[in-house]
Amino acid sequence: MQGFRLSHEDAHSVCDGGSSAAFWVLDGHGGDGAAGFCAPELAREFRDELLAGGLPSDARLEQGFGAVDERHRASLGEGSSKASGASAGGVLVAQQSDGSYSLKLVCCGDVCGFVLRSPSEEEASAASLSIRNPPHLGQDHAVDHQWPLVVATVPHRPDHPAEMARIKAAGGGVSASDPPRLEDSLTVSRALGDFEFKSDGALPAAEQKLSCVPDVHEVSGLRPGSLCLLGCCELFRALPGASAGGLVRERLAREPKADLGDLASGLLRAGLRMKCRGDMTLMIVSLVEGTDWASSPPEMQSFEKVDEKELAGLPEDTSRQYLAFLRRAGFPAEPSGCSSCGRRG
Repeated sequence: MQGFRLSHEDAHSVCDGGSSAAFWVLDGHGGDGAAGFCAPELAREFRDELLAGGLPSDARLEQGFGAVDERHRASLGEGSSKASGASAGGVLVAQQSDGSYSLKLVCCGDVCGFVLRSPSEEEASAASLSIRNPPHLGQDHAVDHQWPLVVATVPHRPDHPAEMARIKAAGGGVSASDPPRLEDSLTVSRALGDFEFKSDGALPAAEQKLSCVPDVHEVSGLRPGSLCLLGCCELFRALPGASAGGLVRERLAREPKADLGDLASGLLRAGLRMKCRGDMTLMIVSLVEGTDWASSPPEMQSFEKVDEKELAGLPEDTSRQYLAFLRRAGFPAEPSGCSSCGRRG
């Protein structure tokens, strides 16, 4: 959902490997270039591991993020003044031979991710999970989650002690403003793009003022139906992730076949009511066998209302942004009927 800016700076991508998959959300800033380039690149970067039915190692994820970042740098050309960047968050999931699911929840910047127990689980009889959080978060983070939340990402902010130490060691500074900013500019301390903060050729990516190295949370033993919410920080500043996830979980407990797209749209509209002004992107991932939906085409709510008459009645800039969003999402300029449900979208 586009906010008040002239361009939509978020992007997303999905890579389906059959029994494994990856879902990515990128929250751009300073333009849409970094998010638009890196979202499909992240999907491609880890495709081979997913097609093999496994999950990439933490070292491979770090290496892959660096590779995507360098490809983006190369795409801009020598001396380019394009300065956009993007926070990136993802969840990589693989079904195990016993029917359970393992996943890695990845965060670089302030895209938010939350993993919740299946709506069919009760706390008293819940399955035992293996959970691994990034070591620098400490033991308090590992135990500071109430049922049904399993893990949650922590945004990378310049005033976090570990982040500030890296920034200062690289010759940078952190402002005392509210919010604190890296070099009086960025409110995140890790991101893709923003190469003006990654200009020290003597330092590896992990030690630059702005790092592109992600945090990785790993969970194994998740029951079918477990949920993951992945979205931009704009939404979750207004609607805490645990609360949003709880609403989704409660709805699915009552209506197991509820449309996840409708649930996501409802949360985005709640964000609008709470005066969110920036771009908002949200994915809801349900860890279930997805054969029934494999042949269903993508849908966009209210797409059937987008026609020449509708667009002609809008301000020219708004109409142009509508069409640009449709192109970016891979939708045609005119709606068509769905062969599965009959809805136009």
